[in-house]
Amino acid sequence: MVNRELIEVFSEIAREKNVERSELATILEELFLYVIEKEYGDSSN
Repeated sequence: MVNRELIEVFSEIAREKNVERSELATILEELFLYVIEKEYGDSSN
């Protein structure tokens, strides 16, 4: 159920900001990688 809600929220953001869903997915992926690297260090290990 949570996954469906997340998809709906991200779809709504994409519509509101006029951003393609694939572009939003890329942005979110980069954001998560940035946060993980900031918290735990370089992602290469």
